[in-house]
Amino acid sequence: MTHALSPSAGLILAALLVPASASASEDRANRFNDPFLQVTGAIADCPPQRGPMITEAEMRAQSHVRAERGTSCFIAGRCRLPNAYLYDQEIIPRVKKAILADGRFAKTSLWVQGERRWVWLKGCVNTRAESETLEKLVRNVDDVEAVINELAALGAGAPSARTPPRAPAPCESRAESHQFDFWLGEWTVMDQDQPIAVSRIVKAASGCILFENYEQADGFSGKSINFFDPLLGRWRQTWADSTGNASEFVGTYRDKAMRFEGETHIAGRKVLRRMTLFDLGNGVVRQLSERSLDEGHTWGPHYDFRYVRKQ
Repeated sequence: MTHALSPSAGLILAALLVPASASASEDRANRFNDPFLQVTGAIADCPPQRGPMITEAEMRAQSHVRAERGTSCFIAGRCRLPNAYLYDQEIIPRVKKAILADGRFAKTSLWVQGERRWVWLKGCVNTRAESETLEKLVRNVDDVEAVINELAALGAGAPSARTPPRAPAPCESRAESHQFDFWLGEWTVMDQDQPIAVSRIVKAASGCILFENYEQADGFSGKSINFFDPLLGRWRQTWADSTGNASEFVGTYRDKAMRFEGETHIAGRKVLRRMTLFDLGNGVVRQLSERSLDEGHTWGPHYDFRYVRKQ
């Protein structure tokens, strides 16, 4: 949750359409050996999906982040194995087996990818309801911590999904674009140990966007778009909510926390904001917000929430 002022659509598109680095032309391979399997192939117009193919330079850039993320699960006591990536080679075949054994998804074209107990669903289904049912099935497979649903729903009358082979997506292999991945998933939002909201954060636009959908029990709701801007070398977040208020933030990731600064516009009044999301491990994220009503001369508490990952 954030409260924020949207940048123009042109700025967002500019950030997302930055050309891939020169390394994109280098040889790509599944250098971390992340499991990637095709499960079904019934939809002829569904374009083949790319596996986790990266260059050697991208592998070096991601190595430190993966080492940190892989061991945090064991350190927090949530994994029996010393590294979360050790689960993937066993999880993904079981996910494929569960989908095929279910029997409801034979008329789809599906691929599954595993990384640190997270499962990516890629390809095409026939309806959105089918996509949601499949996601729920996979989420219930033992040892799966999160499901990232990237399925395209091609209902009756929908345009063909056949497209030319797409160029490598820069955000999939850019290490900075994964810094906020700790916030992905479905959460119960707590305020002083009381549940006040649910929040679902998913990736979109080939991994370039983190999209937040926040809903409180009292009817208040809001959405945010989050992305790493390679031109600025910083993260950006834009928030808008059901009260008509908006906020805009720019931030950086350091010391296991995403640290934003920005402003909220409330009834035409500008309020300065500082907002930090701390990755506490063990399926918990702390979101601390401070605000200033006097152009930054003094600061006071705004809210202090804890996001608890749904099981």
